[in-house]
Amino acid sequence: MIPMVRQDTRCTLSSDILKRAFNKTLFSCASGNIRPTLAGVCIQVYPTHITFASTDSFRLSEYRYTTPTSLEKKISIILPTRSASEISKTLPDDASVEIFFADNQILVVYDHIKIYSRLLNGHFPDYANFFPKNTSIHALVDRENLIR
Repeated sequence: MIPMVRQDTRCTLSSDILKRAFNKTLFSCASGNIRPTLAGVCIQVYPTHITFASTDSFRLSEYRYTTPTSLEKKISIILPTRSASEISKTLPDDASVEIFFADNQILVVYDHIKIYSRLLNGHFPDYANFFPKNTSIHALVDRENLIR
């Protein structure tokens, strides 16, 4: 039976942005059941921007996209890694994606496709303090040289 998800809390994103966000964060999700809240992508939707973050306790990645949303207050969820991966694989290019948030579920709608997923329970670590507010040293390097 397909679950019913309240559709009063939602936001709309471009599929390209959602793909990029998952591409930038899925690699650092934890695997295994030691800390279940780390086995997913934390999605935080603010009135002015959306943040995607993941960590496995060794790596931390964050992707922030500035866009006005229709939400008045912050929503924070943890989407399981597998659900985020499947959504990312099936997203078409340049489509509008509606994301509906409910208590313990999410509904992602694009074209004529609806993807439902349960969410992970718990709290994602407060990682904001890991990043320094300011720095005294700045370096500018050529990307290609750094890769070599």
